[in-house]
Amino acid sequence: MLLFLLLNPEIKKSESVFENPKIVIAVDNSSSMKNDIKKINSLISVWSTKLEENFDLKLLQFDRNTRIGIDSLDASGKRTNLSQCLSTSETLFGEEKIEGFVLLSDGIINDGQNPRYLLPKIKFPIYCVMFGDTSQKLDLKIEGIRHNEVNRKGDYTPIYVDISCIGAKSENFKVSIFSDGKLLKQKSIHIEEKRFFATKIFYIKLPKNGLNRISVNLSSLKNEHNVYNNQKTIFIDQVDKKVKVAVETDAPHPDINALKQAINGLANLQWTANKDSADIFVFHLNKLTDSNTKKLQALQDKNTPCLFILGNQSQNWPQNILTLSESKLSYSQSESYLNPKFSPFAIPEKKLSFLYGLPPLENSKWTMKNENTSNALLNKMFGNIQSNIPQIFFQELAGKRNVFVFGTGIWRWRFYSYKEFNSHEEFDWLIEKIFLYLTSGATNNEDLISPDKKVFKEFEDVRFSGIYRDKTNQLSTRQNLSVEIINANGFQAQKTMIPRGYQFHTNFKKLSPGDYNYQIIESKEIIKKGSFAVSENRIEENNSSANHKLLRYLSQTTNAAYFLPNQSNMILEILKNKHIQKKIYFRERHQSILSIFYFLIITTLLTTEWYLRKYFGRL
Repeated sequence: MLLFLLLNPEIKKSESVFENPKIVIAVDNSSSMKNDIKKINSLISVWSTKLEENFDLKLLQFDRNTRIGIDSLDASGKRTNLSQCLSTSETLFGEEKIEGFVLLSDGIINDGQNPRYLLPKIKFPIYCVMFGDTSQKLDLKIEGIRHNEVNRKGDYTPIYVDISCIGAKSENFKVSIFSDGKLLKQKSIHIEEKRFFATKIFYIKLPKNGLNRISVNLSSLKNEHNVYNNQKTIFIDQVDKKVKVAVETDAPHPDINALKQAINGLANLQWTANKDSADIFVFHLNKLTDSNTKKLQALQDKNTPCLFILGNQSQNWPQNILTLSESKLSYSQSESYLNPKFSPFAIPEKKLSFLYGLPPLENSKWTMKNENTSNALLNKMFGNIQSNIPQIFFQELAGKRNVFVFGTGIWRWRFYSYKEFNSHEEFDWLIEKIFLYLTSGATNNEDLISPDKKVFKEFEDVRFSGIYRDKTNQLSTRQNLSVEIINANGFQAQKTMIPRGYQFHTNFKKLSPGDYNYQIIESKEIIKKGSFAVSENRIEENNSSANHKLLRYLSQTTNAAYFLPNQSNMILEILKNKHIQKKIYFRERHQSILSIFYFLIITTLLTTEWYLRKYFGRL
């Protein structure tokens, strides 16, 4: 018996389990639903009473994000992301099949993926209750504003305002441009047709250097349904002067054209043919003549910064001016990889994907000799083999700054930027950083810790990054750095910078729209001040017409049905008739016989003891 019990035998039991079908109810909590929230709360209360008996109800609310429960419906969401809600439902309840998904929304979707593209992955029917008004009401609005992000002081900057109007005819309105409450420009416009669209151009002079907040306002029309979309705010950064760039070349080359195009698109840089007024020189020469050698000598004597693009044909390099070594590479081309030790300036994380995918360059005849490896932004890579041979090198000697590109074909980098990122912004950023390094001198304030950009969108993390130089202008990895921010309303926050090698970073989440000042603090000393802005996002107010067409499509594609709010009883009947059947499955339970055996033994012993006491007590 003892040996048998040591085997730990089990008793297997099988039982039937009944489960109610699972129904998910998702409510749109964005601001476009504000007129329907009371009706929805009342509707959900009735539904809960009638459905809970036969269904396992799961309640969700969504706007920009999706949350479990609907106790706090207030129509405060500033964006609507339906795709995330559908995906979240699959994640939360995927293991337990959803029999029906009931969506209460107006169909105005302005964030995330288009839900149409998600439908092939959806395995449950979507029943839509369609709220909102689909009629076209009188609405004058700003469709969009196009402008330069940076402007040079003294120049007029253009602002293109796209304006539309529905439902008005033979009416007038005004377009006003303000800066910090001061009127800069104003135009009167006449509406001639019921469907009106026009683009108006304003040329303005910005009132101050630095970040300018510009408000564009449309005067409201009589009986206009939605006035929230009559105003937009933009930000334009004004710089004091442009850095002039000149080139020394002995033949046309696509690299020079790529540089010109990048520079022409940057507000703080200017390509010039007047070499006497140039702040920076670009050398792209196959062969240095006596004349060019003398010019190079003169520029180096005056500490004029230079960008050198050196190819395989570059000859007669003057070693007495700048020391280079002749490369002995047998490869005609080389790819690039980002040097993790690079220190002259910080690389934003969003630029890494661009730098990691650059096309190869035609190898140069020259390379650096006995230089600091941390000054190489990119190193050469041959196949999958990474080398310490620099591709782009940043040099600083005795206050002189130069940048060397050891290879030709950077025009391919600009083409790659457009192909992969749909703009030249990534390539232009790299060129701008090269020239900022060349012009900033020995104390490179541009690279000190600062916000990643001047204007952030609402809901976007405000990220600070950069390097820190001590009072001797040496890179430092000290960890007692922090960022303090404050706005006009008195909001104040401070965060410690997190070091990553020589680079530091931190970020602030969910900042309210407005203008902010910041200061970088080392211990208790302020080492840098500046400003940035968070722009308001009122996308929910841009369009107040419900999109029932989308909701009908969701229901039809998933073999469900759609209803208006006054037809809610119909959806209850459909759910009960179609999904009322409970799911039955069998569950096996295993129980050790030892627990039963010990119980019987203890019971037997106690019973025996009681019997023996009774029996011998009689004797």
